[in-house]
Amino acid sequence: MRSLAVAIIAALALPLAASAQAPAPYEMYAILDLTGPAAFVGKAEAQSLEAMESIVNRSGGIRGRPVHFVVQDGQSNPVTIVQLFNEIAAKNIPIVIGPSIGADCLAVLPLIGNGPVSYCLSNAVHPPANSYMFSALASSSDLAVQAIRYYRSQGWTRIATLNTTDASGKDGDTVIAAALALPENKNVQLVAAEHFNPSDISVAAQLTRIKAAGAQALIGWATGSPFGTLLRGLSDGGYDLPVITHAGNVSTAEMEQFAAFLPQRLFLVGYRFLGDSGKEPPAIRNVQTQFRAAFRTIGITPDVASGSAWDGTLVAIAALRALGTNAAPRAVRDYIENLHDFAGIDGLMDFRGGNQRGLTSDAALIVRWDAPRKEFVAVTAPGGKPL
Repeated sequence: MRSLAVAIIAALALPLAASAQAPAPYEMYAILDLTGPAAFVGKAEAQSLEAMESIVNRSGGIRGRPVHFVVQDGQSNPVTIVQLFNEIAAKNIPIVIGPSIGADCLAVLPLIGNGPVSYCLSNAVHPPANSYMFSALASSSDLAVQAIRYYRSQGWTRIATLNTTDASGKDGDTVIAAALALPENKNVQLVAAEHFNPSDISVAAQLTRIKAAGAQALIGWATGSPFGTLLRGLSDGGYDLPVITHAGNVSTAEMEQFAAFLPQRLFLVGYRFLGDSGKEPPAIRNVQTQFRAAFRTIGITPDVASGSAWDGTLVAIAALRALGTNAAPRAVRDYIENLHDFAGIDGLMDFRGGNQRGLTSDAALIVRWDAPRKEFVAVTAPGGKPL
């Protein structure tokens, strides 16, 4: 009888033991470029999700469930990206973090008529209002405004561009032209608009024409190795022009790789979290402090690629905490489109304006690379006012 009683008690205890077990993790999917030409971006974004995971789980996860980010490698290949996105969509996932870069996001955009929501991590994509795609960071349009505003503040009004012929460079042509058309830039003149193929190994001919046009300053809308080609051309040709490039080159690894031929006056349009958090409103400062502390924990100094995934993931987590992990993609989209005064590392986000990113040019600033300190240092405040 005693053994039977023990067995009955043990059997009754089984449901209690099961209920005491930790809930299963919620798998949140991300499509990032861990290999291929964009790997330097995707790997930094993956590190960001790793840092984010511990923060989210220490604060209760999503409705008591811990979060685990399932990162899938898009291989810097839009065909692979599309395949992975379709596979994830078949799982009835409400929101996906990524893809990493503009070409990848544009490949996915036609697939998301009814979801899942894609939080693209590229600033060069401008999703349609009310679509199921959102885009991280201040847009490339905002970066162009900041670049020309800074040159104007320094008295450099005869500007040349040297952009790549790929999607990023073409976007640069578009956003720079739009920025130059603003009334504030009526006294700024584009004296030369040159281009080069990302696979070119020299830009000597283009720089000769830029010099002949009398340019006072240069905008180089190129990323990674092609930007290195541009910088090497300036160094080899002995050109002493100030150069501004976009945030895609705000990379510690890249600056160290190009150290031998970095110009003295190299400026980069970066993002708000690269500035002085001590001057930020408390809500923004708190998020920036948490961001930096998370990266210190994993022994990494964050740069723009690290930050590109942060705010979008915060928004995605907030949506799932509010709606639950079984929420329909439409509910997630509608939640984000009505989100406002949401503190991120790049400012207070307000999605009600329909730009699908919740940020304006106030989320950007100009930085320079401080080689001795091995860090980027702000030379303007958010919005462009020189320090």
